[in-house]
Amino acid sequence: MFWDPAISPSSYHGVTSVFAGNCGFSVAPLVPEAGDYLIRLLAKVKGMPLKSLREGVPWNWASFGSYLDCLDNKMAILLCAVW
Repeated sequence: MFWDPAISPSSYHGVTSVFAGNCGFSVAPLVPEAGDYLIRLLAKVKGMPLKSLREGVPWNWASFGSYLDCLDNKMAILLCAVW
C-alpha cells in the first residue's frame, strides 16, 4: 500500500477484502526492535523483496492506530458494484 496506492495487484485478481494479520502475524502493533525481524519474515513468507520492504515502507508506527495513520490519504481503492 505504501508504494502502490491503488493496491492494483489485489484488485486486478478479484480480491474484495483485505484482513490484516490473517496469516498468524500482523504488522501492527510494532515495537522498534521487531521491525527488522518482520521485514525478513515478510520477505521469506510472502516473497516480498527486502529492498522494497526496507525502502518503500516507513516502519515508524507503534500501534494499529498509528499504522492506519501512516496509510491515511495513501490508498486509492476503487469500489464498484456489479448487479
